[in-house]
Amino acid sequence: MADYFFHKGSSRAPLALFIHGLGLAMESWTDPANQKIFVGTKSLAEHFRSSDLKTSFHDLKDMGCTLLAWTQRRPSGPVSIAVDELTDLLIQHRQYADKGLIIFGHSRGGLIARKFLEGSPYQLRMLITLGTPHHGSGLCDFARKLSFLSSTVSKMQSGREDVSGLVKAARFLQSRGFKELYTDSYFLSTLKDDPIRGAMYLSIGGTNPDLVKIKGQPLADMLCRYLPGIVVPDEMKSGAGDGLVTCRSAVLPYADEHMDFHCNHLKLLFAKEVRGFISGKAENMI
Repeated sequence: MADYFFHKGSSRAPLALFIHGLGLAMESWTDPANQKIFVGTKSLAEHFRSSDLKTSFHDLKDMGCTLLAWTQRRPSGPVSIAVDELTDLLIQHRQYADKGLIIFGHSRGGLIARKFLEGSPYQLRMLITLGTPHHGSGLCDFARKLSFLSSTVSKMQSGREDVSGLVKAARFLQSRGFKELYTDSYFLSTLKDDPIRGAMYLSIGGTNPDLVKIKGQPLADMLCRYLPGIVVPDEMKSGAGDGLVTCRSAVLPYADEHMDFHCNHLKLLFAKEVRGFISGKAENMI
């Protein structure tokens, strides 16, 4: 049984489902301040220096929706496993889905949602993807070129305090879930979902790559300052990406509306301007 969070709302409102991204957990939606990031080295509250972090999860709760979120048992595993878990979870809560589903997917969570919807019997009211690499990730392609290095590092003893974080990161780069985000991955090439009549589709991208810092300096700035522009991945360029996903890749192919915000990949979850945009659209569905 997957670890999940359920909140019963109004019987007249849709069921709002929240899907987390690769390597994260449901807390990225339900309790973002305590979500661990960067292979568990710090929390979102520590990274953004704020403990007052809320997401659309809290906004939909205020609107009276029934809420459902879960932590994938293999957060870096293939999409197919996450889809099976989601299917089982909804079977257990199908009595709350008679007014339809509003699905939120952050990062890879949006791809999980799309794969689930290929054969879903449920009525979809709305799909919102945030920072989802619908067309793959150039950063993942770049990491593939360093696969020989990550393979060597992953064999090191993770129990050693000085290398444990590095080993976790290397193993993450070798995971099936990570490899499915290559721009030429088999998963993306076989994703054959179509828009469902009557549903609304929103996609959201970020244009601020200031996600990772080294000794207080944004990694994206350092790369753009010291490397030729042609070498720097677009994900790391201001105005073009959120530090992990480009604006272009974040566009859902059949979106009714796409919006970019000056946020990095993680801040898309709780930025007030993003939440306000989503709430304005969701209110029309409730």
